[in-house]
This record gives sequence, C-alpha cells and structure tokens, in this order.
Amino acid sequence: MGGEKVMITIRVITYLLLIFLLTAWSICSGDIVYLTSGGKLTGTVVEETNDYIKLKLDSGGVMRLERKLVKNIEYTVIPDAKKAIAEAERLQEEGEIAAAKKDWATAVVKYGEAIRQCNLVAKGTGELFTKASALSLQFKEQLTSARKELMERGDEQLDLGNHKRAASYYKATIVKGDKEHTRKIGEKIVAAYLALADTCFDKKDYEKSIEYYRECLTFAPGNPQIRKKLARAKTYLDLIRADTLFAQAGKYKGAKRYSVALDKYAEVGRIYKELLGEEEALDQILEERISLVKENAGMCQELISASLELPAIWTDDYEIATKSAKKYKRPILVNFTGSDWCGWCKKLKREVFSRQSFKDYASKNLVLLEIDFPRSKTQSQKVKTQNQTLARKYGIRGYPTIILIDGNGNEIARTGYREGGPGKYVEHLKRFLSR
Repeated sequence: MGGEKVMITIRVITYLLLIFLLTAWSICSGDIVYLTSGGKLTGTVVEETNDYIKLKLDSGGVMRLERKLVKNIEYTVIPDAKKAIAEAERLQEEGEIAAAKKDWATAVVKYGEAIRQCNLVAKGTGELFTKASALSLQFKEQLTSARKELMERGDEQLDLGNHKRAASYYKATIVKGDKEHTRKIGEKIVAAYLALADTCFDKKDYEKSIEYYRECLTFAPGNPQIRKKLARAKTYLDLIRADTLFAQAGKYKGAKRYSVALDKYAEVGRIYKELLGEEEALDQILEERISLVKENAGMCQELISASLELPAIWTDDYEIATKSAKKYKRPILVNFTGSDWCGWCKKLKREVFSRQSFKDYASKNLVLLEIDFPRSKTQSQKVKTQNQTLARKYGIRGYPTIILIDGNGNEIARTGYREGGPGKYVEHLKRFLSR
C-alpha cells in the first residue's frame, strides 16, 4: 500500500516538473512542439515511436517524452524555420524569373509554393516566425499580380470564344491549399467548359462533350444540371455505338455469317434496353429499334437453327419462338426465370444451359425461349406484358419453371431445376419428348 503511494507521488512530481520545464524553455530556431498545457518546448524530433517521442532540444541535450506520461497532451511538429524560409526565398526568386519572362503559370506555381513554405512556420512567435509571416504577405502580392495576368488572358480568350484556352488560363491560377480562390475561379472554369461541352454536344461530338462536362463537375460536383447534361451525352454516345453495331450486324447477316450477326444484334438489343427511360423523347424510337433488332435476330436464329451452324440462342419473343417451332418442327423449351435474383435459376443456367453439351443438343432439337421476371434489369413494356400473359396462361407459381410446348403453345411437359449437370438434364428432356 505504501509502495503505491510513493509511485503515485513520483508520477505527480514528474508531471509537474515536466510542465515547469515546458513553461520555462524559450523558443529558438528548429522544430517546435506545441503542447496544450500552455508550455512550449523547442527542438528537433529525432525519434518517434508508439511509446515515446525523443527530442534534441535547442537548449542542449535530449529529452524523451513518454506517451503514457503525456498522453493527454497534444503536439504539432513544425519544420525547421530557417530551412523553410530559405526554401521559400529560393522559390520566390524562381517565381520572379518566370514573371520576368511572362511565364505567369510557372510564376503562380512558384509563388504558391513559397507561401506554403512560409505558412508552415508562421504560426509561432519570435523573429524567424515574424519574418515568415511578412514574407508570406509579400509573396501573396506577387501571386495576386501573376494571377491577374493569367485572368486577363483568360478573359480575352473567353471574349474570342476560345473557351478551352480560357479555361486553361483560369486553371493555371490555382495553387494548392488556396480553397477560396479555387472556389471563385472554379465558377469561371465551369462556365468556360460548359460552353465548350454544349457546343460539342450540338455538333454531336458526344465524346468531347462528356470530357468537358466531367471537367465542369471537378469544380461543381453537386451541380444537378451538369450531371443531367453528362448523362444525356452518354445516352446519345451509346445510341451511336448501338447504331454502328446494328449496321455491322446487317453486313454480317448479308454475308450469311448469321452467328456473328446474332451476337451483334444481342449487344445492340442490350444497349437499347439499357437506354430505355433515360430520355422520354427517345423511348419511342428505342422501342421501334428494339423491335427491328428482334426481327432481324429472329431471322438469324431461324437460319442458324435450320443450318445447325451453331448452338441455338435464347430468344425472349414468344411469337418468334412459335414460328421457328412450326417451321422446323421442334418443341419449345420455355424457361420461366428470375435471372438477376433467383438463386436456383442462376444455378440451372450455370450448371446446364450454359454448358456446351446442352447447347449442342438444343441446337438440333429445341427452340429456346426465355421468359424473364427480373428485378433490376430493364425490359420494354411489350416484353413485360408478354411475360405476364404467359405466366398466367401456364399457371407459373415459382422459378425456375421449365415447360416444353409445341408450336401452337400446347404444353407437353414441365419440370424445373435438377441436379446432375447437362447430360442428365438432356436425358430427362428426352424422356418427356419420347412419350
């Protein structure tokens, strides 16, 4: 018990002694450690660990501060004042050289960095810190002068309609850490890039317009109008991409390369469906193009099925499936699925439908029809209506439900997920079809 009292007394005395020393030492040059106790200790941090901080004191000697002892005392380390001021003066000289050459952009960078160096040590007291504060004010005047030159050139280019050059001049006035200036000049930069982006959009150069809208958002990230314009530009760029793929698909179809054409049509259809709802004025056009894609894809699928060129491809169009079934005298395998949420549906697709042995069998014996009920994927209203009608017609109560029907829609058999992979699943289907 007595030992504990002695230990506590020693700790209290040590702490009070530390506070006394911290208060007594005066400030010289070198690293300074500010302590929230109100005392100040100057020196260079020579070692720092999770347990202690070791200082080479300006007044001589080395002090080790145990973190346990000073755990409630915060500190901040400021770089060597003399070195920082010397570096600031060097940068300022380089800035003046650049200004003499009218290289205002470089001058801004140099003055800005010189100010930053001064600000690192201008928080203290004493002669060196007073000098740093005075130099910082002097450099700010030079920075303002260089910025003014760049701003005037930017304004001239803006008046001439050269928005890109104007924006580059404005951006050159920005220095690290000056948030107030960045906010103000950001408004001019946004105005320049926005005009540039809108011009590119009007010229149907959507890639460039997207680039410039993104530049705007760098300085105005929360602007809803710019975000809307960016989304619109992306939509039209995707539309052009889809139209290009559609034209390519037509060429492959004309060359009787039906499988390649079908892949292209599938990609086109996916893009068109993703664009639905993005812009109301486009939806009718997209619906028409989706129908056209389906028509051409259906023709390619029929030709592939007839020639057995490649394994059959899934369609989501009931009318196309029934026509193919009648024409080639094949049953239709209808997959009622929830492709993006139903775990058993995904398992059936992964273990059976995506396997080559199943595809080989289907290409010679089946027409494949997918009736999907997704939760996040986009579907046209026509497909939604068709799928709901078929679900009611066949009394679908769960997923996946697999139904074999003939070309007139008459049910032959129904099943669902089964273990065993594609081989056993094919044998399972064969038994139904051999009855």
